[in-house]
Amino acid sequence: MLRSEKYKRYFKALIDELREQHNFTKARKVQGVCYYGFASGFTGIKYYAKFSGAYTATALHIHFGNYDKNKIFFDVLKEREHQINPNFDVTLYWYRRDDIDTSVIGFARDGDIESDASELEAIKAWHIKNLLKFKAVFTPEIQRALETLQSREIEPE
Repeated sequence: MLRSEKYKRYFKALIDELREQHNFTKARKVQGVCYYGFASGFTGIKYYAKFSGAYTATALHIHFGNYDKNKIFFDVLKEREHQINPNFDVTLYWYRRDDIDTSVIGFARDGDIESDASELEAIKAWHIKNLLKFKAVFTPEIQRALETLQSREIEPE
């Protein structure tokens, strides 16, 4: 089976379970790529499940379409890193990415789309657990960061 078909099959199963069992998304369609971005409820912010080589990750991506505002928003969230990190079983990586527009907060584990069915099922359960945790933890943090930016008269576009 082609790698693109494996991605389609994996992400279709992931979004179906997130939609049907957890009301996390309304998504239905997938493409044959190594990631899937889920709406967070905030323009410019998405939650991602992705594969990259021999690892898989769950992450929050900040991309408002304005480099400076992306970085300022990231910095406002990072100010609360010590309040956010304890909500997770692992330490999050906070990747400002000054070389590109998007900033990322997330974590990874070993995992490859070429894994056997039982390992892919374990990876899917891991993605679901962590996407749900990201939404629960970050929804109020995103709101707080947006209010902070507004109070500083900086509006994400």
